[in-house]
Amino acid sequence: FKNWDTRASVRSGPQRVNEVKSTLFPERFVPVLSHRLVQQLDNKSRELLQEAALYRFLNFTHKLELLVVNTVTANIALGRYNTDFSNEIRLDAHRIYTDEAYHALFSFELMQKIKERNISCSAFNEDIPAFVRRTQNIVMQHDSNGRALLELLTVIVSEMLITSTLREATNVPDLDHGVSAMITDHAKDEARHHAFYKQVLLDLWPRLSDRNRSLALTHIHSLLMAYTAPDNDAIANELQAVGLTIDQAHQVIAETYDPRSVSEYAIACGGTILSTFEE
Repeated sequence: FKNWDTRASVRSGPQRVNEVKSTLFPERFVPVLSHRLVQQLDNKSRELLQEAALYRFLNFTHKLELLVVNTVTANIALGRYNTDFSNEIRLDAHRIYTDEAYHALFSFELMQKIKERNISCSAFNEDIPAFVRRTQNIVMQHDSNGRALLELLTVIVSEMLITSTLREATNVPDLDHGVSAMITDHAKDEARHHAFYKQVLLDLWPRLSDRNRSLALTHIHSLLMAYTAPDNDAIANELQAVGLTIDQAHQVIAETYDPRSVSEYAIACGGTILSTFEE
């Protein structure tokens, strides 16, 4: 973070939302478009699904940064954990907190622009994403000590997981330039966050009890799944908004995201996280 003042997007980057011309997410990021029932829809309906997918991605980012990452990052910055983090780590946590607030800001700005154009469409609702409910269910099963550890682990997983997702999104040729630039800014910031939270894990691990190490390892796959598994309710809502019945929507989701593929995808995305635990 020594070059944060000149490299962080909040300090040096232009206002990307004004550069956005098209809010259609590329087809490779909207897997349901390949399903036969969706292919039978007209172009306008398919484009609405592409726009709704971008809105859902932005909503995921907005809620991740404000409800999950910055809650834990603030606790590190404030020195609230029983583990003694150095003043250097606490100072960097303040920088991350600032970065994440900015990522939430530009995500929300673009969400509002998309919403204004689709004000009457039910596909564009600012709901709480499924990953928030999933991670909360994992955390709340435990006592206060376990909850504190799992809240921290939830952010470690998200920050080490999100980098590969963002990097992939910056290399898609049919992504709007403004959206691509915004995601690239985000990815550059997250590369620093990835390194920070990896170091937090490596510093923390030797000081954990055997019980807490076991607790962490028990939930790694569940946390990976919480973030990478599809948000079935949100996707079903989008499919119904373009004319599919609820049964058809569930059929599209079931045939697009089979459980084995979803689990394999989670493990593939979590390769760096799993290798860090091996380390």
